[in-house]
Amino acid sequence: DDWFFSQNSSNYDRLTLNSEIAKYSDLLIAKTKQAAKIIEKNTSLSVSIISDCIRYVPNNTISKIRYPFEICWFGMHTNYDTLILGLQEISKHDFDCNLTIITNNILELQKIIKKIKLNKTKINYIKWTEEANKIIIKSDIVIIPYIDDEKRKVKSQNRIIESMNLGKFVITSDVELTKEFKNFCYIGEIGDGLAWIIENKELTISMINNGSKYVKENYTIEAIS
Repeated sequence: DDWFFSQNSSNYDRLTLNSEIAKYSDLLIAKTKQAAKIIEKNTSLSVSIISDCIRYVPNNTISKIRYPFEICWFGMHTNYDTLILGLQEISKHDFDCNLTIITNNILELQKIIKKIKLNKTKINYIKWTEEANKIIIKSDIVIIPYIDDEKRKVKSQNRIIESMNLGKFVITSDVELTKEFKNFCYIGEIGDGLAWIIENKELTISMINNGSKYVKENYTIEAIS
């Protein structure tokens, strides 16, 4: 995840070290095709792809989307800027939402979110643990907004894959990283995705079921090995 080639990055020193080590390595591995292309372009080194696999026991897919929307976002402090983007996109609409946020630095995030007008969104903050899946499965929808910057272009797709594995409907941003899942997720602005669900309830459930099958076929340990 540190293979983003920007001198303005806080991880640039680590990238420089990685690049030197890579010259003496027999094999370089990236998590996605996009990351592999970026590494090859900037280093002229050959890269193999091994995706992240699903880590949790699969959960049954949901049979309906509840309203008010039951939404979950999970991630670390390094992704707070993407969450803020998603919340701003939700704030353009007039939906009743119960949003569960699972993260590692709750106090920092609360200070940031206070600045956003979210009149009809109730937020429940939960500290991240290795058993976050037990919280995620209580929601119907997982939102995974992305910013299309150098940092995110080399990230893995693990949060999308895991959310689909847990039987949830994913709303995610329209970036290169998400295009693989266009038949199983809503890709676009987060608020627009919520509006789309209301008009496409049966199709939403069908996409959830198909997405669950897709990750089981392509992202188990056996599938990526």
